[in-house]
Amino acid sequence: MLCIPTQIQIPTSHPEFVSAVRGLLERLASLGLATGNDPVQANGKTRWLYYVSIPYRADDGTIEYRHMFHHPMHPVTSDRLTIFIPASDGWWPDAGCRSLSPPRSKRQADLRLVS
Repeated sequence: MLCIPTQIQIPTSHPEFVSAVRGLLERLASLGLATGNDPVQANGKTRWLYYVSIPYRADDGTIEYRHMFHHPMHPVTSDRLTIFIPASDGWWPDAGCRSLSPPRSKRQADLRLVS
């Protein structure tokens, strides 16, 4: 059985993070929302925040991940924006990623019927 972490974070030094930021730049350009070359920092101020990566079921039934980026107030729309970027083909969280899923609870003793 495959264990699927429901929420993970990728460190900024991870190659998948670089790929996710590149995907974010491409998506912003396609939506007409690009405001510069670096979507994460501008003049020392945070613009796009990477929050988490979560699994989703693709149309063909496979489980893949999407990376979630959020902007508190985008300068073009003046709204909060959240964009999901698909992970690289075949990418799966590895030991370099941090799981945010709650830890499994300890197994409780089996219940017995009492009459």
